[in-house]
Amino acid sequence: MSFGFFRGLLPGISSADPTTDWPESTGTTPEVDLTHKLIGKLKFGSPLVEARYLGKPDSAHYSQPDYLELIYGPGGFRLDFDHGNLAYAAFFIGPDEFQPTVPDLKFCEPLVHGAQRFTANMSRIGLENIFGPAEHVDERDSCEAILSFCRDGLVHEFEFDLNDKLKRWSLFPEQEIPQ
Repeated sequence: MSFGFFRGLLPGISSADPTTDWPESTGTTPEVDLTHKLIGKLKFGSPLVEARYLGKPDSAHYSQPDYLELIYGPGGFRLDFDHGNLAYAAFFIGPDEFQPTVPDLKFCEPLVHGAQRFTANMSRIGLENIFGPAEHVDERDSCEAILSFCRDGLVHEFEFDLNDKLKRWSLFPEQEIPQ
């Protein structure tokens, strides 16, 4: 259920897009630094205002009263802010029936530590060579498999299609639950 309608009616909750006056986005995908838990220049827990350097997202909407989702179509990624702080990141790497519907959504190949790119051709075995064995594998869905890894305080969820092609990489702090 979307709470967008109620945002303007409830005291203290604004329906305004907080990114309205941000500069235009460059359309690039931020590099990921797992050692310092950075998405570009943002640490998990960073306030929303620090994401301004990325530019105005293609979509900014509240899925819950204090949960803002920013989607950068040309960069192929999403950042979520819970109570104004970075709580979740996702990179759209390959075709997925659950992708957001924003104009100009492009697939990305996120760069990790300036050396490793996660591409649609990365296999489950390739990921396990990097991260070690997955803590959890969810293959209940008929259209995908999700491998979950907990490393250095971050949860990484890698979604694969039935042809072992990487579709999405999501990451969030271990104590958080993605929306």
